[in-house]
Amino acid sequence: GEDRVCLVLGDNIFYAPSLGETLKAAAANCSGATVFGYWVEDPRPFGVVEFGADGRAISIEEKPRHPKSNYIIPGLYFYDHQVMEIAGNLKPSARGELEITDVNLEYLSRGQLQVIPLEKNFTWLDAGTADSLLAAAQTIKEIQDTIAKIDPLPGAKEFLDALRRETQVIILSDTFEQFAKPLMEKLGWPTIFCNTLEVAPDGAITGYRMRCPQSKLTTVKALQSMGYETIASGDSFNDLGMIQASRAGFLFKSTAQIKAAHPELPAYESFGDLLAAIRGAMS
Repeated sequence: GEDRVCLVLGDNIFYAPSLGETLKAAAANCSGATVFGYWVEDPRPFGVVEFGADGRAISIEEKPRHPKSNYIIPGLYFYDHQVMEIAGNLKPSARGELEITDVNLEYLSRGQLQVIPLEKNFTWLDAGTADSLLAAAQTIKEIQDTIAKIDPLPGAKEFLDALRRETQVIILSDTFEQFAKPLMEKLGWPTIFCNTLEVAPDGAITGYRMRCPQSKLTTVKALQSMGYETIASGDSFNDLGMIQASRAGFLFKSTAQIKAAHPELPAYESFGDLLAAIRGAMS
């Protein structure tokens, strides 16, 4: 189609007083691609963008040994309708992955890539690993304040309230309890099993405790070993283990790719349909 696309990587955290205005400006670009440049001290683990004398991007390198700048491209991208054709023609990289950098490189080769350097008041965190959170110790308070402004999906609390009146509910998550707490409060404090950050009295992150390897599947098997039957639902690849190990399992608001790869798993988009499916599995 002709629709434009915004893609945000789920383990990236952005915060700035002017974030809303920056996103609106990027979304207003109706042609080509708009991404962002963020200055970091060590850009080698990331996709690095090089700027020419006129301020325009002239190259992008993924995880270079000798970076040409200190600006990396974080996980926030705006694309026009061409992205579907570009993505469809991607070939796996040497590590067997379809790379978002290759999408950006194609727009760059077409002269249609805009890279906006983010101002110094922006906070960006690559929260894909606990180690990256340790490096961001001084921003923990800002992150918590930002998460507190996020509301659960419409209908999520009502879904949980209805289900908890009928059975025991446990949320299994790979997040950290300090990040989950604001949302759990808005959801009426359901039980959540997740990981833990070690935070000093001054708010600095000093360490972390991971619950266990393959935490979701391990937890489901542990519950089953105590005589509990489990019904599981999730949306991502790392949810598949617990879904497939349960007496009944469902995909909820999952991706087209996962649904296509697992047609044997019922997939739902509304909380009402998911609740009905769970009730059916319990009967």
